[in-house]
Amino acid sequence: MKNYIIITLLLLITIIYAQELIPVIENYSNGNIYSITYHKTTLYGTIGEIHGLRTWLYDNEQIKIESHYKNGKKDGLWIHWYENGQKKNEGNFKNDIKDGLWNFWYENGQIEMEVTHKQGKIISSICWNDYGKKIGCN
Repeated sequence: MKNYIIITLLLLITIIYAQELIPVIENYSNGNIYSITYHKTTLYGTIGEIHGLRTWLYDNEQIKIESHYKNGKKDGLWIHWYENGQKKNEGNFKNDIKDGLWNFWYENGQIEMEVTHKQGKIISSICWNDYGKKIGCN
């Protein structure tokens, strides 16, 4: 049932984008969806570069990663989750380079680290242990 809902949403998104983007769906050997990637179509109707949302799923169909691309490059919000559904990390890319604040969490939901990037370089970081106590970053 989840697959049908996901596929229906993907088709609606495809229509909204005036059919310039096509979804490419990869499956695990058991048939569950592994990833959904949108690609631009070329002038010849073939699959071009990644553009828009890309979603990876765990074998249990829990979302693993949601990422955004622009003209084949990482661009926009990226979010990773643990298999239990807890957020693992999130941050932004600009033109294939990490940019701005990235947050990381332990599997128990406790904040692990905040890292600020500027044009791909780390400019500051704050770290916590898995009990919430501030510690030095390595």
